[in-house]
Amino acid sequence: PTNGKFAVTHIWVKDKDGAWKLFHSQVTPIVDAAPAKPDDKKPAANSNK
Repeated sequence: PTNGKFAVTHIWVKDKDGAWKLFHSQVTPIVDAAPAKPDDKKPAANSNK
């Protein structure tokens, strides 16, 4: 779901230490509807980095 004002895109990205961090595309608080943390066995959405 969206927060009604923005279609906020939340994606999980790995930092340089390999820890998952939630990145959101709008300058808004991260809502509790954020996606579940990805499984480390699955490729990250930003695997092109």
